[in-house]
Parts: sequence; C-alpha cells; structure tokens
Amino acid sequence: MRHMVSKAVTVQYPDEIAPLPPRSRGVIALKEENCTVCMLCARECPDWCIYIEDHKERRAPKGEGKRAKSFNVLDRFAIDYALCMYCGICVEVCPYDALFWSPEFEYAEGDITHLTHEMDRLEDWMSTVLPPSPLEEGAKGPELKAAAPAPAPPPAAEAPTAPPAATPAPGEAAGAAPGEAAGAAPVETEPRPAGMSEAEYFEQRAAAGRLVRQKVFEEEIAKGSDPRVAEARAKAAEMRARKATVADAPPPVASAAAPAAAAPAPPEARPAPPEAAPAPVPEPEPAPATPPAAPRPAAGMSDAEAAEVRQRVYQEEMAKGSDPRIAEARSKAAEIRARKGTKGPGG
Repeated sequence: MRHMVSKAVTVQYPDEIAPLPPRSRGVIALKEENCTVCMLCARECPDWCIYIEDHKERRAPKGEGKRAKSFNVLDRFAIDYALCMYCGICVEVCPYDALFWSPEFEYAEGDITHLTHEMDRLEDWMSTVLPPSPLEEGAKGPELKAAAPAPAPPPAAEAPTAPPAATPAPGEAAGAAPGEAAGAAPVETEPRPAGMSEAEYFEQRAAAGRLVRQKVFEEEIAKGSDPRVAEARAKAAEMRARKATVADAPPPVASAAAPAAAAPAPPEARPAPPEAAPAPVPEPEPAPATPPAAPRPAAGMSDAEAAEVRQRVYQEEMAKGSDPRIAEARSKAAEIRARKGTKGPGG
C-alpha cells in the first residue's frame, strides 16, 4: 500500500539525467604531462587493455662536464573499453597521478572497434574530473606532524655576564674559594641563552626545523602541488634546516668549561708548588738474548741444507710414531721455513 500512494522516482533518460555520486566510475581520463611511460599501469592491467608507445629523446646537459640524459616521450596511450572491466587498478598503481576516474559515461559507439579511445580523447575527459571530495566530519586527513611552538630567544641584553665580573680584583679573590672562582668561568663563555640546557637548545633548533617543514608544505599546497610532492619537499627543507642548525650549533658544555678549568687561579688562592728534584732517568736494561729455537733452522740455508733439514725432521717424526702423512707434512713445512730468507735463481 505504501508504494501505491508514493510518487514515482523514475528518471526519463536521456531527457533527464540523475545526479551522480561524487565517486562514480564512468571513464578513465589521462593527464598527459604527468605520464612518465613507466608502463606500470599496462603491466598491472588484468585485461591488458592499455596500449602505450613511446620513444627516447636526449636532453641537453645542464652544465659543462655533464652528460646529456635521455627521457621517454609518450607517443600513444589508448584504452580499449570493450575489454576494460573498470577495476581501477591502473588508477591506483600509477605513481605519478596520471590516471583519474571521470564521471563521464556517455561514450557509447555503434561499432565495438571504436571503443578503443586514444590519447586525445582520454585527455579531453580530464575536464570532467571532479576535485577530491572533502573529508567527512571526524575523518582524519594526511598525517603531518605539527611543529611545536619554539620559545622566543632572549634579547641581546640578557646575554652572558659581562667580562669584568669574571675577572675579580686581587682583594676579592683572597676572600673567595677557588671552587667558586672556577665555577663562574662557564657562565662567561656560555654561548647558549642563560638558563637553557644543551638538550633544550637542540630541541629548540629541531622545533625551528619543523616550522620550516610546515611552512614549505603550506606553500606547496597553495601552489597546487600534489600532497605527496609537497610532503617530500617540506621534509627535504626540514632536513636542510636541521643540517644548517647543527653545523652552527655551539660546542658542548664540557668544551666551554675546559678553558675555565685550565685558567690559573689567583696567586693569593694558589699554594706554591714544592720544588721537586728531577727524578733520575733509569738506564735502559739490556735486552736478554733470546737463543734461536732448536727446531727452527737459521735463515739463508742452501737447497742442500734445507733438504737435510727435511730429511732429519721426517726421521724424527717417524721415530716418535707419527703418521707418515703427518711426518711428511711437518718435514715439508720445516724445509720451507729453512728456505725463507734465501735468494735462489728466481729471486
């Protein structure tokens, strides 16, 4: 009964066209300037309905001593919609955003062979591609770490203590302990703002790099760049900024305190060192004579002497009850050691 009294919702196509959903898959459009002829879409297509042809050209070198680089030029990009099953794999795998879904669906032909649309037709459909739909309420966008607010650097007037305060007068040095005088030196040579540790200082520089990344990302998005390209350029800008800040970073606190520790204390606070007599230099002991090892023959033996050494070692090993192969190996090694240091005909 409810359907009998309700109003008909039939759309009289083609006189009337119903509004399409924002993500309708009508036809695949091509953005030619983004295509690099990587052939990824054609390889991944399960129906093999994408046909690509190209040729290589050489680009003039950018400077002296540089080689000319070759690049691909797209000659043909066609899609056979008689085979296409509209799976969208080519759109998903394209790494350079050259393929898009268009809501256009009125491209029927009377002949099936005319359903293979070439590059010019695919590029005309780019005018019908809708911009990305806005995110729904509560949805998360692309993750981009927000930079923490960097603390403002102190003014120049609040820089480290003035030099006269670090060099006290002789009368004041007598009443001050040596540790206190040495402890005031790092304040004089401290390059960081007063009251800031080394970790806080480097965290501040890192926050400045994140601010650079956020700024570059917003500028690239404002120019109309792809979000992935904008993210890559922003990350590169942050890395360059961090390298620059690390290169300009001050030395650690230990190196700043080193001159203070090496600075001499005032004469009144420093005790006079006792005069020590020069220590007698001990005479070097003669090195003990090391007798040559018995089994190791002396260098410079002739071939006949080395052969005698081999024969003697072989007989000794056999007398010990060694295996003949082991005795032969040890006698041969003794002969080689005996020959070391001799210069025969071959040098």
